[in-house]
Amino acid sequence: MRRPFLNEIPLEGARSGGTSILIGPDEWDEDLQAAYNAGHTLIEFGSTEMAVHAYRKVIEDLQPELFTKDRIL
Repeated sequence: MRRPFLNEIPLEGARSGGTSILIGPDEWDEDLQAAYNAGHTLIEFGSTEMAVHAYRKVIEDLQPELFTKDRIL
């Protein structure tokens, strides 16, 4: 399964609240797709085992105040 375009968020806001799922570089499968679609945060780790990217789908129906351009919790 090929990884789709993901909505990247700042790492600073990635660990606050909700469920975070750790993923490796180029890792993608149906379970990760379902977690992303459900609004969970995906934190990608690089080869040095440091967090390099964070992704969260914008789901305005659930909690629009969490997903604004100026403020990401």
